[in-house]
Amino acid sequence: MLPLDKPSEKILQLLDERSVDTGSIDIYLKLDLNAEGRYGVVWLFLSKKHLYCLEDENEKLSIWEMEKVGGMTIDSLCTTNRVVLDYDGQSYAIAMGTNAVKKKLFCFVEVLQRYLEGESVDDDDKIFENFEMYCPKCGKPYTDRQRKVCIDCLDKKALYSRVLKYFTRYKKQMVIVIVTALLSCVLTMVSPWLTGKLLFDMVLNPKEPNDFIRGNVLLGVGSIFLCAAGLVLLQIIRRRANATVSNLATRDMKHDVFRNMQNLSLSFFNNNQTGKLITRVDTDALNIRGFFNDSVPALIINVITFICAAVMMFISNPQMALVVFIPVPIIVIILRKGLPRLDMAYTLRHGKRSSMMAMLNDNLVGIRVVKAFAKEDAESARFSRLAEKYNKASLKVNALHLLVFPLIAYLIRVSGKAVWGLGGIMVMDKAMGFGEFLTFIELTMLIFSPLTFFSTVADSFTNTLNSAQRVFDVLDAVPEIREKPDAHEPENFRGGISFDNVGFYYNANRPILKNVSFEVSPGESIGLVGRTGAGKTTIVNLILRLYDVCSGSIKVDGVDVKDLPKDFIRKNMAVVSQEVFIFRGTVMENIRYAKPEATNEEVIAAAKAANAHDFIMNLPAGYETVIGGGTRALSGGEKQRVSIARALLMDPKILILDEATAAMDTETERLIQEAITNLSKGKTTITIAHRLSTLKDCDTLYVIENGRIAERGSHKELLDQKGIFYKLYTLQIDAMKKVIG
Repeated sequence: MLPLDKPSEKILQLLDERSVDTGSIDIYLKLDLNAEGRYGVVWLFLSKKHLYCLEDENEKLSIWEMEKVGGMTIDSLCTTNRVVLDYDGQSYAIAMGTNAVKKKLFCFVEVLQRYLEGESVDDDDKIFENFEMYCPKCGKPYTDRQRKVCIDCLDKKALYSRVLKYFTRYKKQMVIVIVTALLSCVLTMVSPWLTGKLLFDMVLNPKEPNDFIRGNVLLGVGSIFLCAAGLVLLQIIRRRANATVSNLATRDMKHDVFRNMQNLSLSFFNNNQTGKLITRVDTDALNIRGFFNDSVPALIINVITFICAAVMMFISNPQMALVVFIPVPIIVIILRKGLPRLDMAYTLRHGKRSSMMAMLNDNLVGIRVVKAFAKEDAESARFSRLAEKYNKASLKVNALHLLVFPLIAYLIRVSGKAVWGLGGIMVMDKAMGFGEFLTFIELTMLIFSPLTFFSTVADSFTNTLNSAQRVFDVLDAVPEIREKPDAHEPENFRGGISFDNVGFYYNANRPILKNVSFEVSPGESIGLVGRTGAGKTTIVNLILRLYDVCSGSIKVDGVDVKDLPKDFIRKNMAVVSQEVFIFRGTVMENIRYAKPEATNEEVIAAAKAANAHDFIMNLPAGYETVIGGGTRALSGGEKQRVSIARALLMDPKILILDEATAAMDTETERLIQEAITNLSKGKTTITIAHRLSTLKDCDTLYVIENGRIAERGSHKELLDQKGIFYKLYTLQIDAMKKVIG
C-alpha cells in the first residue's frame, strides 16, 4: 500500500461487504468534504483497474473503471478544492476537500495520472516525502519533519561510535590520554590511603611501632604532596593531548561536512535555511569537540574511580558502604525517568534556537530590503517572537534540570551526613581508627564525585547526541545529482543541445516543465521568452545539470548529460545572470575564480573585453582592490562586467544569459551588451530576457507557457503569428510609448 492515508477497520469491513478486493487497492485518501461541500468524511481508493469513492456518512460506494477514466483535475478555490473526474467523455464532481488535504489530493491525482500512462509508483517515490510525518518504528511524530529523525528510536551507541572514529585516527594522542587517565585513577585511589591510613594511623598514632614510619611526618606529608603533584602533572599531559586530538578531529569533521555540502544538490539548500546549515558546520562540531575534550576523559576516570572506590569501601567496612549506596537505586530511577524528558527538551530548544538564528541570518543578508520597506519594527517583532519561543524552550530545560539534579545532590548530601554520623559513632566506640575513618570519608567523596558527574554529564550527552545526529544528517545526505562511474568526456565538444520530452518539477505534484522538446545547433543563438514562473530559468538549471529531469532526456552533442562528468558540463558552460555574486577578495581573484590557473595578462585581457578594465583601474588599488561583503561596494553594472569577465576567461562552448542586462541604465547596458557580443561569438548562446527587443538577433525564439513550448520561430515570424509573443511584445511597446509620451 502506498503511504498516504491508512483506512480504519470499519472502512476495510465496508469494502469487504461490497466484495471489493482490498488487496488490489494501492492508495487510500481521506477527504474532509463531500461532493456538495459539506463537512463529512469521503474516501478515495485507487487500484490499477478501478477508482472508488466511499461516503462515510451514508456508506455510498461509487466505482469507476480505470480504462474509461480520462483523467482527474483539481479546481482550487479560495479555501476548498473540487475533485473533477473525466469519465467516459463526461466530467463529474465526485468530492471536495479543504486546503488541509490539498497536498495529499494533488499527490493522489499524480498517482492516478501515472497509472493512466502505464507507469508504476513505489512507496519510496519522491511525491510521498511530504507525508512521512511519523516514525515507522514507534509511530511517534517526528519533531523535525525535514530531518525525519526519531530521537526515541535512534541508535545512540552507533552514533557515538561514528563520532569516535574521528578521534581514533590520532592513535598516539589517544594512547597518551588513556594511559594518563588510568595512572590518574591509580593515584586517586592511593590518595585516601595516604591521607588517612598512612598519615594518621601509621605516622601520628601507630598501633604497631615502626621506627622508620612512626613520627616521620615528612614521609607522610611528602607522600601526599608527591601524589597530588603527580595528579596535576598527569592532568596537564592528558589535557594537552586531549585538546590536540579534539581540535584535529573537529577540523576533520568540519571539513567532511563542508565538502559533502559542496557535493549536494541545490534542492538540499532550497530545503534548509542557511543559518541552520552554518550551525551544523560550526556550532554542532564544537559541541562534539567539547564533549570529547572534557566529558569523555572525565567519564573514563569517574567510572574506574567509582568501581575501585566501591570495592575498597566494601572491603574496608561493609556496613558503612551499604549506607553510602542506599540512595544509588533512587538516583538511577530519577535519571531513567528524567533523562528522556531532558533529551526531548534539549532537542526542542535547539530547534527553536536554529529557527531564531536562521531568521537572524536572513535579516542581516537582506537588511537593504528591510530598510527599503521600513520593516525594522516588524522584523524586530518577528525576532522577538522567535526569541520568546526559544526562551520558553530554555525555561522548560531549566525547569527539568532544576528538578532532577538538585534532588540527586540532596540524596548525596543526606547519604554523606549519614556516613559521618555512623563513622563518628564507630570511632568513639573504637570499632574503627580515626585514620581508617578519614580514608573511608575520602573514598565516600570518590563515590559521590562520580555520581554528581554522572548526573550532570547528561546535559553533554544529550547535546552531543543531537549535534552528532545533525552533523551526520549532512554527511549521510545523498546528492540527487549523481555522476555515473563510466561518465566520460567527449573528444570534440561543439555545444549542441537537445531536449526530448523533458518533464520536471521542484515539488511533487506541481510540474514546471511538461514534454518540452527543442534542439539547438552548435553556435546557434536562441531566446527563451515567457511570463515569470513559466520555466525559463528551470531549463537553464537542467542544462547545467543543477537538477535532473523527472522524465525525458537532455543531450549535449548527442550525449545524455547524465553520461557526462559534472565538472566537464560546468567548465564548458558559463552563466551571466542578473544576480551576480562577488566573493570577498581582490578583483583579480574574483575574475580568476573561473580559471584559477589563468595568468594576470589573461585576466586583464578578459576584463578589457568585458569593458571592465577602465573602472577597475579607477579603483584605489586597481586589480588588487578588495571587494565583496563588508568592503568596497561595486555598482550593479560593475558587478555584471566582472561576471562577464569571468565567463570570457572560461571561454565556454555554451553561454547562458539570464536577464544579463536587466535594470541597467542605457550607458551601462550599452557597455554590457558590447561585452556580451564579444563573449558570444562562435558560442551556443541561450538568452533569457523579459525585454523582448533584446532578442531580435537570436536565431530562434521559444515561448514558454504553462511549462510547455507554446510558440517557436524567429523574432519576425512570431510577430507575424500574432500569438502570445505578439501580445507580450505589443504590451511592452505600448508601455514604452506611454513612458515617452
